[in-house]
Amino acid sequence: MNLEKIKAYRSSEAPLTQLERMLASIRISPSRLSNIVIIGPPWIEKAFYNELVACRWAYYQGNTPTITTGRANAIKHLKKMAKRSFSAEAVHALTFTMKRKQYGLLGGVKTVWANTMPQFLGGGRHRADIVVVGEPDVFDVKLKELANFIQGLERGGILQEGAVKIVDGKFVVNASRPILLDLDATVDEVYSPMRFRVIQEEERQRQDKARIAEYLSSKAEYHSEEVFQGFAESSLPEMSADSGPLVNPATGLPMVQGGQIDVGGNTYGFDNSHI
Repeated sequence: MNLEKIKAYRSSEAPLTQLERMLASIRISPSRLSNIVIIGPPWIEKAFYNELVACRWAYYQGNTPTITTGRANAIKHLKKMAKRSFSAEAVHALTFTMKRKQYGLLGGVKTVWANTMPQFLGGGRHRADIVVVGEPDVFDVKLKELANFIQGLERGGILQEGAVKIVDGKFVVNASRPILLDLDATVDEVYSPMRFRVIQEEERQRQDKARIAEYLSSKAEYHSEEVFQGFAESSLPEMSADSGPLVNPATGLPMVQGGQIDVGGNTYGFDNSHI
């Protein structure tokens, strides 16, 4: 694999797509992975898994659904459910397989076995099935995401350029069956660049939030100081020994200069003659 190309892919500034995020979230393990990745409106995916659970064809481990029925049966059910419940199309657009990753000193022998032997003999490569769901406008967006994913594999030297047909920036779907790619790369080599970009984006978002919080904090301090100063400047006139109220409003008598009683002995604001 060309490491320079992988570095270029990892440092891409293009926004992460739904497909890239979903592939990056797949947990890698020594066991064979077989994932159905649904790209399109998330509520369709949620409804699909809820129906599978109701049919006892799937169960949740935490927030992660695990399908217990066959892959083909699950995708067939997804197509029917999308049409019935959302008037949407579901197309199995792409299937790709990847070599298993080697773990430990003795993992090499097991990995070679797993990557060459059929599944019923304990082998089988990692597999991902990409299904696009939604209405026509959603389809166009998701086919562009698929094209972006394919081009990323090409830039990384994982896939030969031109192996998959892309027209007008969109992945071209085969009407009769999904495009099948047997990638000469490990699951880590395929998914890690996307994971790296997710980490980069999360770090950028963290820094952006910190900058915004710092800015708002500084503005709040500035305005608090400004309000305090404004209040101090516009507060009631100071009462000093040289200047005080001139007339007691309760009696109409002039106040003794610098005092709180008028010339009649009444406290300011009161008429003591009625007491």
